Amino acid sequence: MTILAAIMLAQAPSLFSGADPIEIINICTANSDLDGKVRAETLRSESRRRGWSKSEDDMLIKICKSSEDGAREARDYIKKRENRKRIGRRRAGVTICGPTLSTSLWSWV
Repeated sequence: MTILAAIMLAQAPSLFSGADPIEIINICTANSDLDGKVRAETLRSESRRRGWSKSEDDMLIKICKSSEDGAREARDYIKKRENRKRIGRRRAGVTICGPTLSTSLWSWV
């Protein structure tokens, strides 16, 4: 079991290259022979590589370690997190570009 876990952890970057976070959860939970601790460590190393924040990372790890149903909860958490980021970027773009651009144009007229 420990040899298999070491191999999985060593291959984590190649396993997850190009995968989205939901795919990562699916891969980690599909390996039912791996215990929660190994899944958590695999997720932690991948999330660090992707630049996720520590609070999001810790929340995801807690959810995944809890149970098999944790995979579904983790997927929901990731979807909500990704939606918040998209909405935040959209709002930031409108706030920065819209009023700033129109204000500068009006000042030239």
